[in-house]
Amino acid sequence: MTLSAERSCAKPSADAFEAAARSVMARCDAIAQLTEEPGVVTRTYLSDAMYNLHTMMRTWMRDAGLTVRMDAAANIFGHHRGKSFLSKTFLLGSHLDTVRNAGKYDGVLGVLAAIAVIQLLDDHVFDFGIDVVGFADTEGVRFGRPHLGSMALTGALDRNWLELKDRQGTTLEEAIYNFGLRPEELPFAARRRESLAGCVELHVEQGPVLDQHNAPVGVVTAVSGLTRIDLRIVGQAGHAGVLPMNARKDALAGAADAILAVEACGQKMPGLVATVGEIRCVPNMSSVVPAEVSLVVDIRHEDNAARIHAAEGILAAIQQMVRQRGLGLELLSRDETPAMPLDMDLTGRLIDVIAATGNPVRKLPSGASHDASVMAGFTPTAMLLIRTPGGAGHSPDERVKVEDVAVAIRVLYEFLFQLASA
Repeated sequence: MTLSAERSCAKPSADAFEAAARSVMARCDAIAQLTEEPGVVTRTYLSDAMYNLHTMMRTWMRDAGLTVRMDAAANIFGHHRGKSFLSKTFLLGSHLDTVRNAGKYDGVLGVLAAIAVIQLLDDHVFDFGIDVVGFADTEGVRFGRPHLGSMALTGALDRNWLELKDRQGTTLEEAIYNFGLRPEELPFAARRRESLAGCVELHVEQGPVLDQHNAPVGVVTAVSGLTRIDLRIVGQAGHAGVLPMNARKDALAGAADAILAVEACGQKMPGLVATVGEIRCVPNMSSVVPAEVSLVVDIRHEDNAARIHAAEGILAAIQQMVRQRGLGLELLSRDETPAMPLDMDLTGRLIDVIAATGNPVRKLPSGASHDASVMAGFTPTAMLLIRTPGGAGHSPDERVKVEDVAVAIRVLYEFLFQLASA
């Protein structure tokens, strides 16, 4: 195995990779200012903050010599041409949206690092083209469905989801129109399998493993599966100062029991994580016994059968809890994202490059759900993680080191040449 194919450009120096990393970090700082909530980083699908980020991304992509386009799902692409118009396209990138009160690097760092790699190529052209992709929706915060961007690209987007509503009552269809796009063109966002050469997603780890092993980067072997269940617990409103305790049907107290049941179930199975991170209480007033509470249960495991078994157990436990309290339970939705092993060939090539560049090799599953899991069912896909010192994820405490970003950029750069030499 050789690290690189014949190059028409001089290999960048260590200083060049570090300079590229510093530029990526500075751009992450700039992007963090594009937020829906002052003082924190919140950038949801098809929001004004997302629109402003697209404007910024277009500039950076064009400055790198990329041809920019956007599909009807608001995924943005910067294309680096191959040697032929018939060349297949390799995808590099990650997502552009965030959770609420997010870190600065989740998603966007992977897109910016891919742009930096293209700039370092210095007009070198491969037999394959390269699309730097910024997926518009991965977190599913606004409409309650994750991976809308990559699902549109793979043709898996359900047209019925256009009727989904955000908290303000805006439908997904209306939001696409408001963004300046045409939802009727969503079918054209789907790529043909045969047009793609593969995909690598670069992402911050959002966990402590790489930091614990002093590894700047790591390679994902599989992305854990995800079950997301949206429930509504229904009780009866009453005056908090008048209604006797023994006559109450308190939906929030029932939800508290349900949340503890989720936690208890999550602790019983090795490798399982189960979380309730979102609740919506009605009427949400201090003087009123809560009438209803909606909550979202997030269940993950790298084994699909184990995850599904755990989800059934959690649902049964919640049903028992609310029945004992005389409350109602409605299942609003249940979404399943299967665990997905990543491509062994591309993963092996990343491992070879990491070792050849003198860095420790660390392989690990990803408990976080990523666009790579959607793409892996469509085209050969691998995933490179960057160390997160302290292990914080989905948090403003999220950190990365500039020297680790430099390593990741170099690994992706060398990977492209190694792929071209195959």
